[in-house]
Amino acid sequence: MAIAEAMAMGCVPVAVNAGGVSEIIRQGRDGYLVNSLDEIGYATISLLLDRDIWQRFSTSAMTRAGRFSNKVFCDQVERLFLK
Repeated sequence: MAIAEAMAMGCVPVAVNAGGVSEIIRQGRDGYLVNSLDEIGYATISLLLDRDIWQRFSTSAMTRAGRFSNKVFCDQVERLFLK
């Protein structure tokens, strides 16, 4: 949930590709999913050096995070109970 909250604030995530993280972050669209410490460094540097990529990812991340809001979650649970 912390990743989605950060994305909602416009942060661009660079996260290890493990667990459910890949369900939140779309590689190369909202942020970067990495498999090693070296990749974390490369991804972070690319965001720092290219303002256009950072801006595009940030905008996409904010939009994407809306899918994981508390309201959306509650609405989905309610629909399940009403079935």
